[in-house]
Parts: sequence; structure tokens; C-alpha cells
Amino acid sequence: MKKVIITAIVLGLMSGVAQAASYEYSYKQCKDIMKQNPPEINIVYNYGDLVYDNSKNAEELVELFKEVEPNHEANNIYGLTALSPHISMKTTVQYDNLNSGRYCFYPRTIDIKVWYEPKVYILNSLKIGSCRFNVTVRHEQTHLDFGHHALPIFAGIIKKELPQIINDVGPRVESDNNSDENLAMVAQYLNQDYHKQIEVLFDEFKEGLDEQNALIDSVENYQEENLLCQD
Repeated sequence: MKKVIITAIVLGLMSGVAQAASYEYSYKQCKDIMKQNPPEINIVYNYGDLVYDNSKNAEELVELFKEVEPNHEANNIYGLTALSPHISMKTTVQYDNLNSGRYCFYPRTIDIKVWYEPKVYILNSLKIGSCRFNVTVRHEQTHLDFGHHALPIFAGIIKKELPQIINDVGPRVESDNNSDENLAMVAQYLNQDYHKQIEVLFDEFKEGLDEQNALIDSVENYQEENLLCQD
């Protein structure tokens, strides 16, 4: 009886090793298929429709500033630019039958969109056309210029990095059938895996944008701007 149990355990281990080796072979097949059929990558960026808002009083503007710039002190806020960057990704998947009871799923198209929802707030007590109003608008437009300059650069970085991300994530080998439901599920899994890595780049982009904007939000720059107007 003991010998039978040991034999069963050994056979079970051998079966597990064989299955693992079989899966590794299927995965290698699948990765080769994916390499021969690279996905179509579409990256678009949009600056958004700029909105000006001069309805906020000083207290409301300070509260908005604290939300947008939590790491900066809010004093004498005349204006505020909220670029509100966003990113979305959509992946479509194709499958091939590996003739081993498994299917190879890999991306066919990856569509990425990066965009702003820009809004410029101007203190409602500033008289339109006054020196202080004009200086404030010019200051906020500089923030917009930084955002416009950064967005296509970021799109280029994604385009450069995404093929390596796709290779690192790899395809998926599944034993399930090739139903529409399974295709949608695999597409969702791959999309989530890509998005996690793109989010790292997106966070770096936002940090870089904050650092760039901080250059003109310095105490020294505000002091120089304040000297330009007497009103």
C-alpha cells in the first residue's frame, strides 16, 4: 500500500512537471506569435476647451488653490490655472488556437488618449483691463503654455516606452474557449496591466508639470509681478 501511494505521488509530480513544461512551450509559441504581429498603437492628445472663470472671490479662490496645489502656500491669490490632465487606454485582443487545448491572446490595437480639462480662474474683484488683471491673465497663460509644451512630449514618451511595456507584460495563454466573453475578459486584464505601467509614466509627467509650474509660482516671481502694478 505504501509503495502504491509513493508511486501515485511520483506520477502526480511528473504530471505536474509535464503540464508546466507544456504551458511554457505554449507561452513561448504565443510570445512568438505576438512578436510577429505587433499591435497597432494609436496615441492622441487633446488640449481641451479652455474655460475662463472670474466668478470666485478671494476665499473661494484660496480653497481651489489648496485643492490644485496642496503643497504650496496660498496667499494673495489673484488667479489659478487647473489643467486637470487625464489619460485613458483601450485594448482590443486577438486569439490564435495553439492546437494544445490552449489559446494565445495578444493585443491587436491599443488606443491611448491624453487630455486636459483646462480652466483658468481670475479673482472676481479684479477690474477687467486693469494692470493687475492683465498681469494675472499673463501669468496664468504662462501655465497654459507649459501644459501645451509638455503634452506632445509626454505622448512621444508613451509611444517610445509602450512597445517595451507590451513585451514585458507579454501575451496570455488560456485554456478557456474563444468566446466573446473571454475575449473581453482577457482584453480587460491586459488593459489593466498596461495601464498600471503607463500610470507610472503619467505620475512622472504630472510631477514634472508641477515642478515646471512652480518656477513661476515662486515668492520671488510673485514679488516681481506685484511691483508691475499699483492698483
